[in-house]
Amino acid sequence: MYSQYDYIRSGVVQGSCLGPLLFLIYINDIIDCFDDKVNCKLYADDVKLYTELRSADGGNCFQVCLDRIYQWSLT
Repeated sequence: MYSQYDYIRSGVVQGSCLGPLLFLIYINDIIDCFDDKVNCKLYADDVKLYTELRSADGGNCFQVCLDRIYQWSLT
């Protein structure tokens, strides 16, 4: 007879005590994707980015940060 844990092949069981700690270790380096012009706030499993856009160059800088997050997620 199989228990519920025999089917878990990867990851962490939802609601476990270890889950939040492992997530924090996993996402800790996402801040390295940003430069000083873009602000990043991390809370639980949310990431919030914001910046003040004073010119088109600011929008381009923000887009570069979004592209870096995309590359980070692929890695």
